[in-house]
Amino acid sequence: MVASFIAIGDELLIGKVVDTNSVFIAQKLSELGIQVIRRWTVGDTNKEILYALGEASSCCDLVFITGGLGPTKDDITKKSLSEYFNVELVFSESNLQHLKEILSQRGIGVKEAHLTQCYIPSNAQLLNNKLGTALGLWMEHRGKLFISMPGVPDEMQYILMHEVIPRIRELKYGNCFLSKTFHTCGIGETDIAEKLEKYLHDYLSQISIAYLPSIAQVKFRISVFGDDEKSLRMLLNQCEEKVRLNMGHLIFGEDDTSISQELGFLLIKSGLTLGTVESCTGGEIASKITSISGSSSYYKGSIVCYATELKEKLLNIDSMLIEEYSVYSKEVAEAMVRHSIDMLNTDLVISSTGIAGPDGGTEKLKVGTIFIACGNKQRVRIKKLMLGKNRDRNIEAASILALNLAREWILEKS
Repeated sequence: MVASFIAIGDELLIGKVVDTNSVFIAQKLSELGIQVIRRWTVGDTNKEILYALGEASSCCDLVFITGGLGPTKDDITKKSLSEYFNVELVFSESNLQHLKEILSQRGIGVKEAHLTQCYIPSNAQLLNNKLGTALGLWMEHRGKLFISMPGVPDEMQYILMHEVIPRIRELKYGNCFLSKTFHTCGIGETDIAEKLEKYLHDYLSQISIAYLPSIAQVKFRISVFGDDEKSLRMLLNQCEEKVRLNMGHLIFGEDDTSISQELGFLLIKSGLTLGTVESCTGGEIASKITSISGSSSYYKGSIVCYATELKEKLLNIDSMLIEEYSVYSKEVAEAMVRHSIDMLNTDLVISSTGIAGPDGGTEKLKVGTIFIACGNKQRVRIKKLMLGKNRDRNIEAASILALNLAREWILEKS
């Protein structure tokens, strides 16, 4: 059983709106064991919609359509569907009743333009939408299933979760699909793949592995697919055990999590408090830490010492040290930790200093050279990063890797 998406709307093609609907639908279908193989994004023209419908139905069993169900002239999805199925558009009293109920809640009367939403293809069943005026459509044609929903994300999600998914389950489309996601930081996709192929060698013919890289991080997902849920779960559990046993601390979390969240869990478990003193990252490390609810129980605060003179005056770092080694050095990164630990009154401190770019590099210190450190007066871990020239990516990478360095510091201590 395979599926495809058709996202309709000029706003998607000109970049005014990002298509998040396809992502949400794909996630929910994967949980049902339904594979998504293609996606089309088309404008609000009959020709393009008909083309996409033809292409999608030629290769898929399920076709999901979003957008174009509103009351304005550019909302032509129903018209295109009726033409594709070669059926008439018929007036739906049920749709009208729904329209009146929704509009009355908003203190709006039914206008003539609204009535266009009440015309649906004669082969369509309505899907309830408690959040908006546009009802979804469920249509079967030549053994294929077509599901049309509004483009507004919360309305689409309501219809999908309350109307579509239950029907698909009842019809027993799809198979059993199980997966486990692991998160890593500071190790490349190729290195992870080499390790997994070694550790999971005996299982590779029975599982699927997907690699999902992002800045300074790589997620990998192990999936199993088939009819027998019990045997699939046993297989997945065996793979999980192999990964945990062999990759150990390279993995910082599983399933829906983040490095900030996992560091927070570790700090709470260890009973430690944390502070940050930042230069080139400009408070981004602190922002990531405080994005987690409850972080006030372990995070005390931050000092952003961007200028060299502030490092000297506020942190009391010796100017001779800076002159000898440069303000962008492991020595200064370490001094930032040691000189701020008492000021912040924490068990450990994360620091950052370097050249985020795109300018400011020298022959000795290239743009993207950043030093991160973590520790206290007794023990400091330092890492030199050699990144690129993109300032935003450098700050993001340095911040994530700094959080991971703190995680490693705590694990080493324990």
